[in-house]
Amino acid sequence: HHIVTPEAISLALENHEFKPWIQPVFCAQTGVLTGCEVLVRWEHPQTGIIPPDQFIPLAESSGLIVIMTRQLMKQTADILMPVKHLLPDNFHIGINVSAGCFLAAGFEKECLNLVNKLGNDKIKLVLELTERNPIPVTPEARAIFDSLHQHNITFALDDFGTGYATYRYLQAFPVDFIKIDKSFVQMASVDEISGHIVDNIVELARKPGLSIVAEGVETQEQADLMIGKGVHFLQGYLYSPPVPGNKFISEWVMKAGG
Repeated sequence: HHIVTPEAISLALENHEFKPWIQPVFCAQTGVLTGCEVLVRWEHPQTGIIPPDQFIPLAESSGLIVIMTRQLMKQTADILMPVKHLLPDNFHIGINVSAGCFLAAGFEKECLNLVNKLGNDKIKLVLELTERNPIPVTPEARAIFDSLHQHNITFALDDFGTGYATYRYLQAFPVDFIKIDKSFVQMASVDEISGHIVDNIVELARKPGLSIVAEGVETQEQADLMIGKGVHFLQGYLYSPPVPGNKFISEWVMKAGG
């Protein structure tokens, strides 16, 4: 167990030890690759891979998450750039964004840089907001949200169903995607209440025309159940864990584009 300090994170940022690991997302109806989620892994030269739960909370509280996210977006663009012609149209790239990043100066410019590098006609950047570190419901935040939306940048509400304020949040920020938390996805087949929660989320999303992603799909039974309930996209270990960028390209992009 690695002892993580802000100083250690700072040094690791200087050495570019934080890398994007990418998990594919698939169309529930056709099974084709439609997008991905970019996750961060700390590739420590001595300790090996340090999982995000050991450094993300500290990165957020220390403000270093802003630099980390900036690096992640730039690296993601660099990884996908050489194969952008192989990506399916409307390929969505999900990146987790905490309140600190969202409100930081220059954030919108960084988002547009990524989109412009990969082609606005080609890809859709999806900023994933979480209730764990929510964007404050303020006019300033809403102005940033609307401005990004006008530039074709979309939003997802991550871990949906786990927080009290979810519905209020949905009113404050009209997102484009809802990601059903893996706990409901995995319990829906064995636990009636979880099943009902998924049904309610699907129903809730139908009116404003939101797309729904089921996260944490681990078995074919879970996948079939989610497809049956009307979920649009599937993501999880049944298909692939998050993998390093080069592996994502060789295993998923080359196959999809080939």
